[in-house]
Amino acid sequence: MSNNQSWKIGSSSLLAAGFAELCTIPIDVAKVRLQAGASGMNSSMASVVSDIWKNESPRALYKGSSPSLLRQTGYTAITMIMFPVFKDTICTVHATMNGCFQEGLLGA
Repeated sequence: MSNNQSWKIGSSSLLAAGFAELCTIPIDVAKVRLQAGASGMNSSMASVVSDIWKNESPRALYKGSSPSLLRQTGYTAITMIMFPVFKDTICTVHATMNGCFQEGLLGA
């Protein structure tokens, strides 16, 4: 894989993971509040989000977003860049060992 292709894969996966994480963080915040019982026992997800929106601010739905974004974008970018490298390495080793891995996996 060329450096230009690695750069494109890394940056596009970083952006996609960041966008996906930003979309799901408010759901995670509401889920944690429900699990902690912060809004009462008979709360629904909608009522928790509504309470956060009214009492704290819409920005409160994104509490803890920095570590979450760093973790997810870094993990996804590294995975997408390294997967082809590992795949090519394993296929090369597999081909040179004349099917030894395949026999081992099949229990032969």
